[in-house]
Amino acid sequence: MIPRQGSSVLERRYPASPDAVARARREIERLLPRLRPACLETLRLLVSEVVTNAVRHGPRGSDATAIMRVEVVADRVRVEIEDMGSGFASPGPPKADGSGGWGLYLVDELADRWGIRDGPPTRVWFEVDDCLIPERARPPGAWPEINDTFVVEGVRAAVAATDVDGIVTRWNPQAEALFGWSPDEAVGRDLAALLFSAEGDDASAPFAERLRTGHSWEGDWEARRSDGTTVLVHVAASPLHDEGGAPLGVVAAWFDIRDRKRVERELEKRVAELRESERNLRLITENSPIAILAYDLDENLLYVNQAVEELTGFSPDEIRERTYLDWVHPEDRKHVEERWRWLLAGGHIRDEEVRLVTKGGAVKWSLSSWGPLLDEEGRRIGIQGRERDVTQRKRTELALQESEQRLRIALSAGGMGTWDWDILKGRVGWSNDLEKIHGLEPGTFGGTFEDSIRDVHPEDRERVLESIQKAVTEGADYILDYRIVRPDGVVRWVSARGQAFHDETGRAVRMAGVCSDVTERKETERRLAIQYAVSRVLAEASSVEEATPRLIEAVAEALAWELGNLWQVDEGAEVLRHAGGWCSTASHAKGFLAKCREFLFPPGIGLPGRVWQLGAPSWIPDVALDDNFPRGPFAAQAGLHAAFAFPITRGDQVLGVVEFFSPRIREPDQALLETVAAIGRQIGQFLERELAEGAVTESEARKTAILESALEAIITMREDGTIVEMNPAAVQMFGIDPEQAVGRELAELIIPEHLRGRHREALKRFRRTGEGRVLGKRMELSGLRADGTEFAIELTVTRVDLPGPGLFTGYIRDITDRRRTEELRSRLLESERSARAEAEAARERAAYLAEASVILASSLDVRRTLT
Repeated sequence: MIPRQGSSVLERRYPASPDAVARARREIERLLPRLRPACLETLRLLVSEVVTNAVRHGPRGSDATAIMRVEVVADRVRVEIEDMGSGFASPGPPKADGSGGWGLYLVDELADRWGIRDGPPTRVWFEVDDCLIPERARPPGAWPEINDTFVVEGVRAAVAATDVDGIVTRWNPQAEALFGWSPDEAVGRDLAALLFSAEGDDASAPFAERLRTGHSWEGDWEARRSDGTTVLVHVAASPLHDEGGAPLGVVAAWFDIRDRKRVERELEKRVAELRESERNLRLITENSPIAILAYDLDENLLYVNQAVEELTGFSPDEIRERTYLDWVHPEDRKHVEERWRWLLAGGHIRDEEVRLVTKGGAVKWSLSSWGPLLDEEGRRIGIQGRERDVTQRKRTELALQESEQRLRIALSAGGMGTWDWDILKGRVGWSNDLEKIHGLEPGTFGGTFEDSIRDVHPEDRERVLESIQKAVTEGADYILDYRIVRPDGVVRWVSARGQAFHDETGRAVRMAGVCSDVTERKETERRLAIQYAVSRVLAEASSVEEATPRLIEAVAEALAWELGNLWQVDEGAEVLRHAGGWCSTASHAKGFLAKCREFLFPPGIGLPGRVWQLGAPSWIPDVALDDNFPRGPFAAQAGLHAAFAFPITRGDQVLGVVEFFSPRIREPDQALLETVAAIGRQIGQFLERELAEGAVTESEARKTAILESALEAIITMREDGTIVEMNPAAVQMFGIDPEQAVGRELAELIIPEHLRGRHREALKRFRRTGEGRVLGKRMELSGLRADGTEFAIELTVTRVDLPGPGLFTGYIRDITDRRRTEELRSRLLESERSARAEAEAARERAAYLAEASVILASSLDVRRTLT
């Protein structure tokens, strides 16, 4: 009912929610249709503010409510809002930024009277005067008061009333909302002139005629609105009479039927579409590649389409003579029979795979979906289903399963695991092998993106996230090596390879790939990088002094450490002395490096002494916490924390210690310590080689001095017969330029032509058998000078016992003078022998003559004897 003067209070109750404000505002407009416009705006504003405060400051909960009471006294409107809260704060000016404080301030400013009763419940009331539009005096025979009530309250329709002349006497808020004219604008005007356009005369004629004759009228037409537009309405009008039957006027109700007409048109369209859809459905069903069947509850076939014959080989007539179970594979029949009973009882089957046996005996896989068949009233009258041939897909799936199994075996054998990230759902899947790589038990991975990056090493996390972002947003390949920290604290290297997949709009929907544990490879790479850096320095350095700073720098940069020192053993003093150091250019620890030069470390003292004593690498995570670190205060000033050192060894002997420092706290890296231990041995070998090379250099110097001062010719030759080296005596003896002789065949230069064949044959025999007949023996033969003359030489050949191809050294002496002396001696000896022979012969002749003279002397006839 509408509140009237002196009437009882009208009450409305709303749930304490934000929409209570709008509902209360609408109730004010509906309950008080005769308000002056200015008063209506004031009431709207005040009701909005007070109800908002009631909702905001009152209790919360599903049963919390706000109550509005409205009462009209004369032309004054009183509104009261109640909630179960404990009261409001005193009104004050609103906040400077406009964010609050307006509620009771506006009430105090706009209401003629207002007040608060603190609760609970709390009530805020206000009154606004001079609100109602005064009623015009009603002439005799005018409408009864009850009709005023009917017109202004009405229903949801726009309601207006006219007198017998067609002049508007009543105009409700719904009429204002529909046609745009306010009650002040409409009341007193001709209704036909107000709503009917010139083009609408034909439409209004039946309306006017029916009313003139005292009959009701109902129909549709387009009425004119205040802005000149038209609106399609349905009107129901009836004449009103007084108690004596005299006409008083007309009351009419208009309904906006634009939505209804739109619905009717839409309904007609939908009906046409439905009929078209039914026709298309029949075409689709008949031509569908999916087999469609329907049975009644007695298992009689009701419908079958042509695709069933393509699936089973049975014609529709043959299908009718058989049951569904007749063409199910025998191994599946028991299960399908149970499901069939479930279907007949009202159950559903969705996408179950079943094997069917065709008319020709072939086995096909079918994807089966069945459910109830309902009539128009929703009653179950049978079952209907779809059978889709998925034989090819099943074969592909089986082949894929075999392929995936082989892939899993290959991945497992290769130490690789797979991962798959559903970006839209935020889920990540890991294979068991990947969980194993991360040190997790199978099935314990959390499955979210946050879980997948939780164990990424803090120093690598930003790089990993950046690479993932590029793969998702730019489509870049995801190829990355990074470190992880397992739950047990062990740090491992993994290599990730993956790719993001995008939908047709370019949005990333999925990312997948593989991971493998590459810790051993990384350690090998790091070890090789360090060894290469060290080897390069050692190879290029000419001395230990030159190698020391470059060696420390190479190792420090390869390991990303900031500072390093070399300590050398002073065996006489039994201490370690600072032998050199290096500091990065960006470091603030140069003062610490200078301070280190002042320290000496006995065995066991400090990090260098500790390593010297143990003969093994050592690691300190934070030198500030180490009790045996004398340089601690200076390291703290330089901001250094982690340190490690390793010995330089030659066999069991420690020659020195190398140490490195970092500004970060670092936990021990056992693999790194093993690597630097090998580096220490390598440096020790370098030092040993330096000593050996020094000895060799000294030996070479002695050898050179001997060769240079030797009187004999000395020539070194390879086993292929080419000259390697000649001493000055050999150069002088044979008259050969040494630069032209080295590398040439010895036979061509110093052996006479008639002896070269024997020389070459002897070399071939040595290469073949490893034995030489002339090795270590002195031989006299002819030599060939550069000028072509031959001369006598004495030759002794020895083999140089070194690894690799054989070398021979020949020691040559010019025996020309000796030969002459020997020849002279021989001639003298021969002359002496000849003289002795002649003397002997003379002696023998003298003896003969003497003997003959004796004989002759004793002869009687000397003369005769003599003759």
